[in-house]
Amino acid sequence: MAAMGYLSAADKQAVRTGWQCAVVTKLRADMKLVPPDVSAAHVECPQGQRLAWWEYEPASGPQWFRAPGKPELCAHCWEAARCPRHFGCPVGQHETLFGLLPLASRLAQRLLRQVRPGIEPAQSFEKNQLGLGQMLFNSLRLTWQMSL
Repeated sequence: MAAMGYLSAADKQAVRTGWQCAVVTKLRADMKLVPPDVSAAHVECPQGQRLAWWEYEPASGPQWFRAPGKPELCAHCWEAARCPRHFGCPVGQHETLFGLLPLASRLAQRLLRQVRPGIEPAQSFEKNQLGLGQMLFNSLRLTWQMSL
């Protein structure tokens, strides 16, 4: 989990490629969605069928999404005969949406909903315990070094 103010897309990519770590952040209000995402927690095929995260393929780099076990719209879709029912999205296309752990995955949504709210109060408590409450830090590196 990371605060969006600390990590740019380039930094998220460096963390993903260098350390094989997932960086999960909320989607900022000014960020543009990239297909197949229709919202931060919802991915659809071009015909509107909801997709679920399937896997990340590290060798070639795409995130794979597929239609669920019993897709509702696929039986009535005019492209059903030639549809692969799985769709790849290059991770580098949008680090926030398709990073090592896609934002629309159930795990990422659960982290944002259940874990993130507990991190901020803990960081605030540690900041006050260390006596850093009166100081303003704009750099994660500086904050980390001062905390150590």
